[in-house]
Amino acid sequence: MGLLQPTSTTPHLDALLALPTPAEPLETTVDGQRVVLEARDEIVLRCGQSSITLRRNGQVVIRGVQVETRATGLNRIKGGNVQIN
Repeated sequence: MGLLQPTSTTPHLDALLALPTPAEPLETTVDGQRVVLEARDEIVLRCGQSSITLRRNGQVVIRGVQVETRATGLNRIKGGNVQIN
């Protein structure tokens, strides 16, 4: 005889939490006007030697062998402190 469990008050949430994490990375094509990714602690976009990390505390880290910004208009850098080299 198996164990009896009480009926859950959140069956849909229970089903989502029970889904296995895929072993393969997820891949998707998005054709909409906007894409929103949300994470509790951190989002990392990585390709080869480059990455963009968004952290919960507001820190954004951009890393790459060469980082380039371009603007046809004003290219503004703002911050409490700005350190160059």
